[in-house]
Amino acid sequence: MNDFCDAAMKAGASDNGKPSVRLCYAPRYYAANVFDPSGYSLEGVYKLAAPHSPETSAICEVGPMKELIKNFIETTNAGDVDGALCLFAPDAVIDDVSVGDAFVGKEGVRLYLDRFFVGYHTFSKLLSIETIDDRHAAVRLDFTGDFGHETGTLTIAINFDGQIERADADLD
Repeated sequence: MNDFCDAAMKAGASDNGKPSVRLCYAPRYYAANVFDPSGYSLEGVYKLAAPHSPETSAICEVGPMKELIKNFIETTNAGDVDGALCLFAPDAVIDDVSVGDAFVGKEGVRLYLDRFFVGYHTFSKLLSIETIDDRHAAVRLDFTGDFGHETGTLTIAINFDGQIERADADLD
């Protein structure tokens, strides 16, 4: 997809969506979008192989987890709850010890995002990602919002479709 974008830009296209995993379309849908010089929208798509296939092990161990985290930060910072929900499995759990509650399923995740991200005007900044294995990462974030300033860790587990199945949140 990077080559697709580079070639399109050299031919006069403009960016309409950088290469990324698009979990809202399919679990391993990696795409990029451009406008050609005439204004037509073009999309390049690469469907990643299964997470444990040898030909994509490097992509699946590093790329999708980092891309997922980037998408989570971008959607929550924009207050886009529906966009963020696309990143979660239907039976996902967010367990936040700082509020003393677990939020289960899409409706629970929606409630959590509405209450603690949209409701407090939370803006998150990535501090670090520690990859635990190909399905788990510890994400350090800096949070600012109506509550002031906090740092914390989201320990994220993804399912084999690349969606968040569990997020354990803890503020410092």
